[in-house]
Amino acid sequence: MNTIVNDSEVYDGNSGDVAVVGESSRSTAVSLQTLQSIYNELTGKTEQVGKSYNKSFQVEFSDLEQLNLKIIQSCEQYNIVAMNVSASVFYLDDTRDQFSSFERFKLHNAGTSSQVESVLLRYNILIVLPKTKATQAYTISVRVASRTAISKKMAREFHGAIPAIFKLMGNRVAVVEIEYVDYMLARNFLNIIDGWFGGLKVAKPIPFLDWLQARSHQFPGYFAFFATIISASLLIFALPNLISETSDLERFVYLAGLGFLIVYTVNFISRQGGIFAENALDRYSELSYLKLTKGDERAIEDAKNENKSSLLRTGFALLVPILTSVIAKVLSIYLFG
Repeated sequence: MNTIVNDSEVYDGNSGDVAVVGESSRSTAVSLQTLQSIYNELTGKTEQVGKSYNKSFQVEFSDLEQLNLKIIQSCEQYNIVAMNVSASVFYLDDTRDQFSSFERFKLHNAGTSSQVESVLLRYNILIVLPKTKATQAYTISVRVASRTAISKKMAREFHGAIPAIFKLMGNRVAVVEIEYVDYMLARNFLNIIDGWFGGLKVAKPIPFLDWLQARSHQFPGYFAFFATIISASLLIFALPNLISETSDLERFVYLAGLGFLIVYTVNFISRQGGIFAENALDRYSELSYLKLTKGDERAIEDAKNENKSSLLRTGFALLVPILTSVIAKVLSIYLFG
């Protein structure tokens, strides 16, 4: 007789999640934990659950120690047959350090001048669950990246086109992946790691800057429009004083040509100012980093200075429409007397 699982008869009992296996006349209640174990033994396959994060985390080594402690403590409630931890540190200069345990990871060279790009912690755990009595393998991978380092790498490899590439590729700074046999156990691990991320220090956002950055691509058009309107208005108001009843066609064409030249020049300068403002503002970013080495500390200071410079350049660029309008007025007075 073939064995079947009736999904409609899965329910929560006092002893946990169970499923009714077999035909209705001779059905047997079996825990979902047991079913998942049987599926794994028959197929050799594991499932995967994960989560990604895009917040501007600011992670130091003490935070990674706290994560390691949380994961180890969460395993104490289970029958652990074996566990090993490995840590990989990826640097911005395309080098990597590999550690076979977290204790060795603590001895990493914090004095190096290399900037850390990302850290990968991997936990391989063999667990015997009470209902299955079978050894099950679980793999937990936690990868945390430094947005500051990634921005620097992109600027070096893509000639400074940081904002557009970030928008295209996404902005993830952390990924968690868990390969599992028992889903509830995997969700427990994921919730613990998610709680750790929730307790990390996060860069404080500036809502007004976020609002401006979302619309920065419109700066060139707005700058050119407003500067053109202002300069054209100045010329229109000056028109009665420039053209009299005795003015001939030649003078009219001459004045029209000068007026068009002024408006076109103002439009061009303002549009370039808008592009400058867009690029300057898009280079501002919330500080998200890994602070593990001396190289990280210097890179963080450089990123802070870059943010200050970005805001100053943006503020100056916002004055371009006004400055070009003033230039238009001066030119009008000088050329038209």
